[in-house]
Parts: sequence; structure tokens; C-alpha cells
Amino acid sequence: MNALAAAHHHAAPVPPAHTGAWGLSLVAAALVVLAVVRVARRGGRAWFTTAAAALVAGALCTPFHQLAASRSLVAHMLQHEVLATVAPVLLVLGIPPDRPRMGATWRAATDPLTGWAAWSAAVVGWHLPGPHAAAAASWWVSELRAATLLAAGVLLWASLVRPADERAAAVPRIGALGGAMAACGAVGAVLLAWPEPLYAHGGGTPGLGVLADQRAAGGVMMAVDMTAMMAALYALIPDWAGAAARQTGADG
Repeated sequence: MNALAAAHHHAAPVPPAHTGAWGLSLVAAALVVLAVVRVARRGGRAWFTTAAAALVAGALCTPFHQLAASRSLVAHMLQHEVLATVAPVLLVLGIPPDRPRMGATWRAATDPLTGWAAWSAAVVGWHLPGPHAAAAASWWVSELRAATLLAAGVLLWASLVRPADERAAAVPRIGALGGAMAACGAVGAVLLAWPEPLYAHGGGTPGLGVLADQRAAGGVMMAVDMTAMMAALYALIPDWAGAAARQTGADG
């Protein structure tokens, strides 16, 4: 870790080609336009889709991205939270209730165990120092990170928030949620408690030192993810209680 800390102070500047995740950014910008058109035609839940697309575009297409890529770990973490949690929640909430039933492949991909495994692997994996450094050094690895965080977030949250006729039982969904909370808690706790910088990531958020920036990033992660997941847990408890009551009645 001493070598990593030393590398932090001699980090190379972000290459000119790595000033934005342009591929995913263009997709996000196109989604904003399509979502606005959809809102104009349908209203209702389409606002969730519009908000998700706007957040992804704002995180990846604006000067905020350069701050996140080259200097501020807090801004970097906010990007990750938009991609892995906030935008996926909004996208799933934007699915219209009258849409056709999804096929078997989609239902398998959004099984609670699959969603938990994908989300936990993406969140833990991309916050390890090695993959983080690879994404900082390569634009295509950075785009891969953004795409996998967003995709994993959609898989997790689609497994938790789905139409009633497509939901898994409450217990597997609560288990997946608990597993995701454990993964988030582990990464956040390391960022909050580690005694030296883990990443070679610019000079820190303006007004914060490098270590304070890292700890603040851990706090941001815990605050956003735990808030969303506790809200989801609160929403899942009635499903679990109802299933338990029905089982008790059947046994009686």
C-alpha cells in the first residue's frame, strides 16, 4: 500500500482521449431525447425514464465527468451511484405496468440471485485498486465500467421491483437485497476506514485532502446505496408478511 500511496502523488494526468465515456454518453444523450418524446406522448411513468437518462447523461457528458475522472473521488463515486443505483431504480420504475410479459431469458437474468451476484461483482470489482487504475488509464475500460455498473444495477433492481405476476418470492428478494447491502457496506467501510490512499486519483475534491476525499467517497456510497436499499426493504416487508400469513392460513 505504501507503493500505491507513492504512486498517488505521481499519478499521470488523464490522457486527452480519456476525457469522457463517449460511447455511453452518446447513448445516454439519445435516450434523453427519446424519453422526452415518450413523455410528450404518454406521460406517467415515462418521467422516470427521462430522469434516469438525464442523470446518466449529466454524469457522463458534462464537465462533472472530467472532475470525476481526473481529480475528485467524491465526484467519481457520485457517478458510480448514478450508474449502479439511482438510474437503474428510475429505469425499472419507468417500466409501464401494461407492457407485455418479459420472456424467460429476461426473467432468468433478473432472478434475485443473478441480480445480487451481478451487482455485487460489479461494485466490488470496480472499486478494487487494480481495476480502478485500469479504468483511469484506458477510455475503453472506463466505458466498460460504466456499462457494467448500469447493466448490473438494472438486473438487481429489476429483480426487486417488478410487476406482481413476475416477482420472485419475497424471501429470495430480501436475501438478494441483504447481500447487496453487505457488498456495499464492505466497500464503503474500507473507503471510510483505510489509513492511506487506495487509488492514484488526482489531487482530491477541492477543499479536501486526498485521504479525506476517499473517506467522503465511502460516505457517499453508504448514504446513497443504504438509503435506496432500506427503502426497498421497507417495500418488500409487506410481501413477506403477506406470504407468511397465507402460509400460516394454509397450514392451519
